[in-house]
Amino acid sequence: MAGASWLMTHLMDEAERQFSSLVELQRDLHAHPEIGYEEKRTSARVAEELSRLGLEPRTGVVETGVIADLCGEAPGNTLALRVDMDAFPIDEAPGLAWRSRYPGAAHVCGHDAHTAIGIGVARVLARVKAQLKGTIRFIFQPAEERPLVEDEGERPYREGVRAVSAAELMIRSGALEPDVKAVFGLHLWPALPTGRIGIEQGAAMAGVANFLASVYGRSAHGAMPDQGVDAIAVTAQLLSMLQLISSRQKPPSEPLVITVGTIRGGDRRNVIADRVDITGTVRALSSELLRNTVPGHLRAMFDGVTSAMGASYDLEYYPLIAPVMNDAALVQGARAAVASVLGGQAVVPDMEKAMTSEDFACFAERLPGLYIKIGCTVPGQPVLPLHFRGFRFDESAIKYGVAAMAAIICDRLATGDRDGLEV
Repeated sequence: MAGASWLMTHLMDEAERQFSSLVELQRDLHAHPEIGYEEKRTSARVAEELSRLGLEPRTGVVETGVIADLCGEAPGNTLALRVDMDAFPIDEAPGLAWRSRYPGAAHVCGHDAHTAIGIGVARVLARVKAQLKGTIRFIFQPAEERPLVEDEGERPYREGVRAVSAAELMIRSGALEPDVKAVFGLHLWPALPTGRIGIEQGAAMAGVANFLASVYGRSAHGAMPDQGVDAIAVTAQLLSMLQLISSRQKPPSEPLVITVGTIRGGDRRNVIADRVDITGTVRALSSELLRNTVPGHLRAMFDGVTSAMGASYDLEYYPLIAPVMNDAALVQGARAAVASVLGGQAVVPDMEKAMTSEDFACFAERLPGLYIKIGCTVPGQPVLPLHFRGFRFDESAIKYGVAAMAAIICDRLATGDRDGLEV
């Protein structure tokens, strides 16, 4: 495999050659952010870039998604690279010449960089396709930040519980057909310095479930609380008990975060509230914990407290996204491939577990998947978190992301034949 080895050592050089134009692309996307299912300009740019490489992009997948196949010179397996494109619904902080031009939308989660990295990987692999055995499917996905709420408007305060992710919709639209063997994804990661690539064994991101509960009491005058059932008092008991699930009803080694995000109830200061609605999320690295253990404890808790206090309740619990689980074989291959291009020091195998979620999990539930994290913070500089309206990142992360992902894919598809290599 001498040819494959030679190829791997030159991927960073190719990423460097593409770097300046990829930064221009990223800044253009950053200045024109589009939230989920509205990425018309973004998807047009993606399709244009892919067409320049001689690919035939399929557009309009789940409204604004783009899919294209890059075929190597020899037949073989099909691998997929999934890239998210959408912006976040927030106003961006001032400070950049290429700041968002659109009120209420900003790339504060790095999806503009992800898109640029995806295009960069396509460019690099197009130049070395003579050495590739198989096909790379590029899946540019809309709306990672915006699950399609199925019951919005049917519940109080427009808090939908049931939703379907854009990743799931892409899969239903044939993104993995006819025979994709493995899928890869990536994300900028501010906790890592630029040039480092996180490649974790097991869970790379948490799964998430939504819940909505309505607690029903009986209204009464505030001066005569004994004649009513105070839904606020019942809810207060429930809120304090919810955290016991995390601290007392599962092993300490299994991370779990239960968040109540909204509480709404009562009509007047001197009236006992007859209803309180709460919404929240549950995040875990274990599917069993997320899908079975937590909802069981929630219902037992609500049963006991409301029964003891003369109230009643409705509870809806909906697992939205599973944890992102990295395939063990893909992890080992990826670590070796990235080390061969960026050096062994670039690979970060162990990281603090992230309790954020990602609908890439929908792909990785169906077939072997690998989700890597691209360091994007200048060493010594403050870490700016994702979804922060002033989020900034080191643009050099783009070239490292391109080189890392191109290496991972080449490692699985390279023929070892140096003939015909375009450099």
